[in-house]
Parts: sequence; C-alpha cells; structure tokens
Amino acid sequence: MNKKGFSLVELIVVIVIISVLASIAIPMYSKWVKRQGIVEDTKKIFSELNYLKLKAFTTKNEYSLCWNSNPFDVVIIKKNKTVEYTLPLKHKFKASVGTGYTCVDFSSDGTADHVGNIRAVDSGSGASVDCVNISRFRISLGKWSNGKCKNY
Repeated sequence: MNKKGFSLVELIVVIVIISVLASIAIPMYSKWVKRQGIVEDTKKIFSELNYLKLKAFTTKNEYSLCWNSNPFDVVIIKKNKTVEYTLPLKHKFKASVGTGYTCVDFSSDGTADHVGNIRAVDSGSGASVDCVNISRFRISLGKWSNGKCKNY
C-alpha cells in the first residue's frame, strides 16, 4: 500500500513544535527590536548634535537641539532661536544639561553652551549604546552605567 500525505498526529506534532519555538523566539525578537531602536535613536541624536555643532561653526550661526518635556520623544532643531524642523524618536529620552535648560545650544564658534548628557529612559535594555555625552568641545556616544554616560 502506497501512503500519500501526513497523518493528523504528525501534523499536530509539527504544529506543537512550531508553537514552542515561536513562544521562545517572539519575546527575544521583541527585546532585540527594542534594543536596536534605542541604539538607532541614540545615534540619531548623536549625529544631529555633531551636525549642529558643525553648522554653527561653519555658518557662524547659533544652533540648538531642544525638547519640550523631560522625558521626550521629539527633538526640536533651532537656528538662531527659530524652529527649523523636528526630529521624532521611537523611544523616550531624558536629558540633564544643567539646571533648568531645555536645549543643547551651540554658539557661533561651534562650542556647546550647556554640557551634560542625553540618555534613553530604558537604559537597562541591554542596548550597546544608550546615551550621548556632551562636553563643551566634544560629543560622544556611551553606555549608561551607575548614573553616568561612559564613553563608548
């Protein structure tokens, strides 16, 4: 007798195996997507800060990267205190750049007027980079650890 196809038991076993594998893989994939999103947003902020620093120096204008609330998920780019554009982020970030400041300002010589850091609110996600350290002359990527942004 020549059998064609699968039995019901064989199909159920395959479905159970696929279900078990999916129940393990989906949460891991979700965490990976979140970590990658934090890395992407952190690099986006880092790139934008470096770009604004360069623009301030080359055009001799003042540029700022600002936020309306803390934590925030949108940054506002200003040229000479006038809004140029906004940059949406996928994750929330928190900034500490001096007391009461809501912007990182770059003067016309390309130096930062307010120093500090911007970090992902969910810093414990395991992302390879999750903060940006801003000093007067240098902007660097880092990993948030023990209340500090340690350079990458």
